[in-house]
Amino acid sequence: EHDPGSADLAVSLGGDGTMLRTVKVLGESAVPIIGVNVGLLGYLTEVEPDALCPALERYFAGATEGEFGLLLDVAVVR
Repeated sequence: EHDPGSADLAVSLGGDGTMLRTVKVLGESAVPIIGVNVGLLGYLTEVEPDALCPALERYFAGATEGEFGLLLDVAVVR
Protein backbone atom coordinates (compact mmCIF):
# COMPACT_ATOMS: atom_id res chain seq x y z
CA GLU A 1 0.00 0.00 0.00
CA HIS A 2 2.86 2.38 0.80
CA ASP A 3 6.06 2.89 -1.14
CA PRO A 4 8.94 1.54 1.01
CA GLY A 5 11.28 3.98 -0.70
CA SER A 6 9.44 6.89 0.91
CA ALA A 7 10.35 5.80 4.45
CA ASP A 8 12.66 7.90 6.62
CA LEU A 9 14.37 4.84 8.10
CA ALA A 10 14.22 1.05 7.79
CA VAL A 11 15.05 -1.35 10.61
CA SER A 12 15.99 -4.84 9.49
CA LEU A 13 15.53 -7.45 12.23
CA GLY A 14 17.22 -10.72 11.32
CA GLY A 15 20.45 -11.89 9.81
CA ASP A 16 22.29 -11.22 6.60
CA GLY A 17 19.52 -12.69 4.45
CA THR A 18 16.97 -10.37 6.01
CA MET A 19 19.28 -7.42 5.46
CA LEU A 20 19.69 -8.33 1.78
CA ARG A 21 15.91 -8.64 1.43
CA THR A 22 15.44 -5.21 3.03
CA VAL A 23 17.89 -3.71 0.55
CA LYS A 24 16.02 -5.38 -2.33
CA VAL A 25 12.62 -4.12 -1.10
CA LEU A 26 13.94 -0.57 -0.81
CA GLY A 27 15.35 -0.71 -4.33
CA GLU A 28 17.33 2.31 -5.43
CA SER A 29 15.96 4.62 -2.76
CA ALA A 30 18.34 6.28 -0.33
CA VAL A 31 16.51 5.08 2.80
CA PRO A 32 18.99 4.40 5.61
CA ILE A 33 18.85 0.92 7.14
CA ILE A 34 19.72 -0.11 10.67
CA GLY A 35 20.51 -3.82 10.61
CA VAL A 36 19.83 -5.64 13.87
CA ASN A 37 21.51 -9.04 14.14
CA VAL A 38 19.06 -11.60 15.49
CA GLY A 39 20.21 -14.29 13.06
CA LEU A 40 23.17 -16.65 13.05
CA LEU A 41 25.48 -14.59 10.88
CA GLY A 42 25.98 -10.89 11.27
CA TYR A 43 28.36 -9.72 8.59
CA LEU A 44 25.94 -7.15 7.19
CA THR A 45 24.10 -6.30 10.40
CA GLU A 46 26.04 -4.22 12.90
CA VAL A 47 23.64 -3.68 15.79
CA GLU A 48 22.93 -6.33 18.41
CA PRO A 49 19.36 -6.45 19.80
CA ASP A 50 20.27 -4.88 23.14
CA ALA A 51 21.89 -1.94 21.33
CA LEU A 52 18.89 -1.10 19.12
CA CYS A 53 17.45 1.67 21.33
CA PRO A 54 20.81 3.47 21.68
CA ALA A 55 21.36 3.12 17.92
CA LEU A 56 17.95 4.67 17.22
CA GLU A 57 18.67 7.48 19.67
CA ARG A 58 22.00 8.20 17.92
CA TYR A 59 20.30 8.13 14.52
CA PHE A 60 17.52 10.55 15.49
CA ALA A 61 20.06 12.82 17.22
CA GLY A 62 22.01 12.95 13.94
CA ALA A 63 25.08 11.42 15.56
CA THR A 64 25.59 8.58 13.09
CA GLU A 65 27.79 8.03 10.10
CA GLY A 66 26.37 6.00 7.27
CA GLU A 67 28.12 3.36 5.25
CA PHE A 68 27.26 3.25 1.60
CA GLY A 69 27.52 0.07 -0.40
CA LEU A 70 26.93 -1.04 -3.91
CA LEU A 71 24.01 -3.19 -4.98
CA LEU A 72 24.59 -5.59 -7.84
CA ASP A 73 21.78 -7.05 -9.88
CA VAL A 74 23.01 -10.21 -11.56
CA ALA A 75 21.26 -12.59 -13.92
CA VAL A 76 22.73 -15.88 -15.11
CA VAL A 77 21.56 -16.89 -18.57
CA ARG A 78 22.39 -20.31 -19.94
